[in-house]
Amino acid sequence: MKITNVECMVLDGKEDYIDPIGNKEPTGHRYISLIKIETDEGITGWSDILTQPLIANTISNLPSSKCGAKG
Repeated sequence: MKITNVECMVLDGKEDYIDPIGNKEPTGHRYISLIKIETDEGITGWSDILTQPLIANTISNLPSSKCGAKG
C-alpha cells in the first residue's frame, strides 16, 4: 500500500473555543486542522492534528522532495 494523496484542511470556528465545564480541551483557539490521507488501495483516513493549524497546512502543501521515490 502506498499513500497517494495527503490533504490538510484548516477549519475556522469564527470565535475562540470556550472550554465546557469538566472538559479538558485547550481553550482560546479558533482554528483546527484535519488531515486526509488516501492510498492506492482506496483506503482514506482522517485525523485531527495537534499542532498549529496554519503551520501544518503550509507543511502539507510543500512540494514533494521525492526522497525515496522510485521511477
